[in-house]
Amino acid sequence: MPEITTGTGWCAPPARPQDGSLDGGRHWWEGLASGPLTVVFGLWLAVAVIYWPSTLALNAIWLGASGDAYTHGYLVLISSLWLIWRDRERLEATPVAPVAWAWVPVIVLSAAWLWSWRAAIQALHVLLLPAILLTAIVAALGWRIARRSLFPVGLLLFAMPVWDPLNHPLQTASAKITEVLIWLSGMPAYVQGDLIRLPDGTIEIAQACAGLNGVVIGLTVAALYGEIMRDPLRRRLIWLALMGLLALAANGIRIFIVTVAAYETDMRSPLVRHHIWLGWVLFAIAVGVFLAVAARIANIWDRGLSGQTPRAMTGDQGPAPEAPRSAIGARLARAAVALGCLGLLPALSYGMDLVRSASDSRLVIQWPQAPHGWRGPISDRVSEWSPRLVNPSAESLRLYVNARAEPVEAFAVAYREQTQDAKLLEFRNDLLGSSKQLHARSQGIVNSPAGRWRETVAVDPSGSRSVIWWRYRIGNRVFIDPRLSQAWYGLEALTGSPPVSSLTALRAVCRADCRAAREQLAAAAARLRPVMSLRPVHSDGSRISQ
Repeated sequence: MPEITTGTGWCAPPARPQDGSLDGGRHWWEGLASGPLTVVFGLWLAVAVIYWPSTLALNAIWLGASGDAYTHGYLVLISSLWLIWRDRERLEATPVAPVAWAWVPVIVLSAAWLWSWRAAIQALHVLLLPAILLTAIVAALGWRIARRSLFPVGLLLFAMPVWDPLNHPLQTASAKITEVLIWLSGMPAYVQGDLIRLPDGTIEIAQACAGLNGVVIGLTVAALYGEIMRDPLRRRLIWLALMGLLALAANGIRIFIVTVAAYETDMRSPLVRHHIWLGWVLFAIAVGVFLAVAARIANIWDRGLSGQTPRAMTGDQGPAPEAPRSAIGARLARAAVALGCLGLLPALSYGMDLVRSASDSRLVIQWPQAPHGWRGPISDRVSEWSPRLVNPSAESLRLYVNARAEPVEAFAVAYREQTQDAKLLEFRNDLLGSSKQLHARSQGIVNSPAGRWRETVAVDPSGSRSVIWWRYRIGNRVFIDPRLSQAWYGLEALTGSPPVSSLTALRAVCRADCRAAREQLAAAAARLRPVMSLRPVHSDGSRISQ
C-alpha cells in the first residue's frame, strides 16, 4: 500500500459523475468558468502580462540568449501548467478562503520587483515572479489552494537563471571524475586544474562543458517524478540526489570518452570539437538508469510497508464540499482588487515612462585641461590598456603627462540609462580589456585625498606591472562597491528620471616599484575629474553648438 503522508501524498482522485458534470448539477465547463482553476490560470496570465519585462527576459533566456543552461525553460513551464490541469478536480473541490492581508506582501514583492528591474538585476526580478504569483494565489483563493499550487509554481525555479554559481563546482567535479577514470584506464594523461594533458595536445574542460544544463534538467526530471508518483518528501530528496549524481557522472564519462578519442586519434577525432550529441545520449541513459533504480527502490520500500497500518492522513481527506459560489459582482470585485494590487506599482512606473519626454540629447564626456606642469588631455595612441564595456552611451580614453614625463591614462565610460544589455555591472564587461594584454595580479581598496578607489595591480605579457584605480558614479554619488552602485541606481530610477551612470579609471605604470605609480594616481585623482554632460542634438542627429 502506498505510504500516505501529507496533503501532497497519494489519495484517490474524486470520482467524476456519470453525466459528465462536476457535482451532478453543473457541467465541467460551468465549473471552470467560475471556479478556482480559472482564477489560478488567470493569475498566471496576469503576472506574465503585468511583469512583461521579466517575461521577455525569460523568453530570451529560454531561447538560448545566455547559453544552453536554461533552454529547457519552456518544457518546465508546460510541465507546471500540466500539473495544475492534472489536479483540476481536486483544485475545484477545495474551498476558497481569500486572505485579504496577503495583498500587502504582494505589493511589497511588486515594489521589490520594480526596484530590481530598474536596477537591471535580471536574476532577481525574474526570480520574484514565482513568489509574486504564489502570494497572489494565497490572497485571492486562500492557503489550501496555494498549497496545491506550491509545487507547480516552485517547479519554475528549475528554469530560472539562479544556477550559474554551480558552474565552477561542477567544472571541478567533472575534472575529478575524469581524473579518476584516466587513472583507472592507465592512459598516459593527467589532469591539471581544468586542463587534460595528453601526449599530443591539451583538452580544456570549459565552463560550457561543466554539465550545468544536464544537472539542472536532471533535477527537474527527479522533482517531476516525485510529484507524479506523489512520493513523500524523504523519497523526493533521495530522487533529487540520485539524479543529480547520475547527471554529473554522465558528464564526467562524456569528457573521458572525448579524452580517449583524442588520445587514440592524435587529437584528430571529430569528438574533440563536436561532442554535444554524445552528452545528450549519455544523459538519456542516465535518466533511464534513474527511472529503473527509483522504481526498484520504491518497490522495496512499498513491500516493506505492506504489512503496516498506514499513518493517519494529515492532509486533505479527499474532496471537500464545494464552497458556495459568490455573486458575480463579488467575484468581479475580487478580480479587480487582484489586478489592482498586482499592477498598481508597475502601472505607475510604466505611466511615468510614457509621460516622460523622449531624450533629444547626447551624453558627452568632457576631460579637464591639464593642471600646471602637466600636458593633456591627449587622445591616447594605441595602448595595451583597452577597457571593454558593453553598449555604453559614451566612452573616452585620454593621456596626461606630468612634469616628470610620467604618463597617466584616464578612462571614462557612461550610460544614459542602464538596461540589462547596457549597464556597469555586466558579465561581459572587462576593465582590463578583451585583448588579454593585461592580467590582474591583486585587487584591493585604497584611500586618497580624492576619496576611496578600487585598486587592481595588473601585469602585461612582458612582466611589467601597472596600477589601475577605478570607481563608479551614479548621478552625483560615488561608489566603490559595484553591487551597491547598481542598487542605488534602481532606487534613483524609481523616483524620477534615471541618473547618468559612469565609471572612471586611472592607470599608471610601475617603475622599480609601484609606490611612485600610486603617487601619480593620487595626484591625477584629485585633478582629473571627467564631467558627464547632455548636449542637445538636431533632429538629424548632429550636435547643436553651445
